[in-house]
Amino acid sequence: VCGAAMTIPEAELPKNACTYDPEQQEGAFTAGYLAALTSKSGKLGVVAGFPFPALTRQVEGFTLGARYAKPDIEVQQVYINSWTDVAAAKAAGAAQFADGVDIIFSATDSATQGLFAAAQEAGPGHYVIASYFDTHDQAPDVVLTSVLYNLQGVNKEMINKGIKGEIEPTNYQFGLDFGVGELAPFYNLEDQVPAEAKEKLDTLVQEIKDGSLKVPDTTVLGKEGAGAKYDLSKLTVTEGTSTTG
Repeated sequence: VCGAAMTIPEAELPKNACTYDPEQQEGAFTAGYLAALTSKSGKLGVVAGFPFPALTRQVEGFTLGARYAKPDIEVQQVYINSWTDVAAAKAAGAAQFADGVDIIFSATDSATQGLFAAAQEAGPGHYVIASYFDTHDQAPDVVLTSVLYNLQGVNKEMINKGIKGEIEPTNYQFGLDFGVGELAPFYNLEDQVPAEAKEKLDTLVQEIKDGSLKVPDTTVLGKEGAGAKYDLSKLTVTEGTSTTG
């Protein structure tokens, strides 16, 4: 038995059980970082599905990443309590755009279509960063990028481990170093992202991959409001310190 998107203290794991968790907050963090460096208004938004730890960590990860780029950035958050309500997402997005937000991070499912419509109606300079898969073709004029969580790759890895008899009673974690949280290309909106932002993003991704910058895990970012409160100085890892508490 192996549970997904969760962790259990290893001492409490039965010998025939494990957990595996795609660390989605890492990709959301990089998306927030990019958005803050790209925003011209200094205001970002998040429209999310339901508030529970595995989803909230994406919302708070985005917020924390934005703050890491620009500590004074404003990030508005709203949960629409739906994965599929296009009208609710559109209304939430339109309200944020009307309040000066120019980039919205989507942490919901097909309801994201409403955010695309809101961005298109808000006019040039308003964008959406989608999640889970590359949505560029759905709205190429407003999809700045998408956060690709590589869930299919994670599942394939766990299946292969099972086939080979290599699964152990432990907590498997998959982050940017496994392709969880990579950003899709900017495509036709390439020129809307400053060259300096791209360079800084590349550096940030490498720092997360090599462990010199540690994005907090779900125990921290799974709580609403954590991204706005977390001490930014704890993100940089120095020998003998921990940043996940």
